Amino acid sequence: MWLFTVHGFYSIVQKGDLFHVRAREKHDLENLRELIPGLPMVQDSYKGSDYPFRLLLDENQKNAVIEALSESIDYPNFKSAVGERDDQRAKLGKYHDVWGVMAE
Repeated sequence: MWLFTVHGFYSIVQKGDLFHVRAREKHDLENLRELIPGLPMVQDSYKGSDYPFRLLLDENQKNAVIEALSESIDYPNFKSAVGERDDQRAKLGKYHDVWGVMAE
């Protein structure tokens, strides 16, 4: 699952009993750790990975991430909300690109 959020861009996959919440930017995962105290430390991924950083979570922690991200939707326009955040603003152009591709 890909998640485009005001906190960061994430890819979540399940491998065995763990959910890998992956990101291309470490601060995106650190934003999750600030949002949800008690999450494990961010780990570096294996060399050559599409996503250089990850959190390894059990199902309860994964559910807490989904819930916290859902509860943080407090904006009328997603792209505008991303543009208001210093740590996310650089993604805005790419988010517009994704929006355009999906609108086709």
